[in-house]
Amino acid sequence: MTIPDLIVGFGNLGFGLGNTYLLAKQRYDLKKIVGNTLLVTVLLGLVLAAIGYAVFSYKGLLKGDSETVRAFAPIVLLLIPLVLLQRFGEDILIAIKKIHFLNFMGVCFSTIPVVLIFPLLLYTDAPLKGGRSMHGRQA
Repeated sequence: MTIPDLIVGFGNLGFGLGNTYLLAKQRYDLKKIVGNTLLVTVLLGLVLAAIGYAVFSYKGLLKGDSETVRAFAPIVLLLIPLVLLQRFGEDILIAIKKIHFLNFMGVCFSTIPVVLIFPLLLYTDAPLKGGRSMHGRQA
């Protein structure tokens, strides 16, 4: 769950803070900033997903249960543009002073990983730590 956030943290290039500055100073219209943000999110999301793919493809980087990590790699790579959009959206909400909505989104995004654990447990049919599954197979 932290890999998309980590990749976005290194690759957002300060774009969100630039949006905050431009909106706070009222240099550009909100519609132009949002449109530009969506375009940058798509392009930068694709670049960061490609970097994520390269990281997952590197053989010596993943230790331990690398097969499980590789199995979830497509999900992680698809999350990268969404995490990027979330970060940029938070910066825009700060700039337009919609703090209550920002807090609501924060609660929602914090709840998502907890909710996703249950389907992942059903999907893997084993505890996430590894070891033996409920059916006696080696995880």
